[in-house]
Amino acid sequence: MEKKWLAVISVCLLVCIFAATVCADAPIKLFINGRETKPDVPPQLISGRTMAPIRWVAEVLGANVKWDEDNRAVNINHSPDIWSGSVGLTEGEWISIRNRITRFIMAFDERDETGKELVSSNFDTNLLGPEVVIPIGGLYPAIVDYEFMDAKKEEDGMVRVRVKIYEKYGNSLLTYQNWDFILDTRSAYIIKGLFVDEKQPLDSHTVFPGLDIFSNQ
Repeated sequence: MEKKWLAVISVCLLVCIFAATVCADAPIKLFINGRETKPDVPPQLISGRTMAPIRWVAEVLGANVKWDEDNRAVNINHSPDIWSGSVGLTEGEWISIRNRITRFIMAFDERDETGKELVSSNFDTNLLGPEVVIPIGGLYPAIVDYEFMDAKKEEDGMVRVRVKIYEKYGNSLLTYQNWDFILDTRSAYIIKGLFVDEKQPLDSHTVFPGLDIFSNQ
């Protein structure tokens, strides 16, 4: 009888050890805001804690991650609300604004001169030059993705909209840049201005689960 119970216990122990080994070998998936992200180094269980690459998590959430070699420190910065207060837009206004900006971005990326029809006669920008609306020729950099980040309607009817633009230079550098559009709600949402900050390098960007874009690839 004792031998029988010893055999049963032995089998149970083997099953538990096998199950634990399988679970330990199974990769841990990373989901951010409901979307699966596949970092180059998958999350791991270390001493009972789940460890995930911080750059992949932070950049998907819109934060900037920089390595400070001199101080051997990781700096993470994030501005969740660019323009404080109420956005001040109706649903219909936002749809019109979003569609016009989207058409401009597509025209810009495709070097389509019809994009000039979306801006005012006194359009001002620091993107390419004060009088240059659409780049001439060339394929790169190409816009690989973009995200609407924030919007704000001013008392004078002007609307500011920030869009985060991701660009790739062929098989080399991947960058992001903030584009601040200024539109006039009193003139059929014409684009009056576009001002940008400096481009920042990225190691990678997840467009959607299954499509990851990497720098220098």
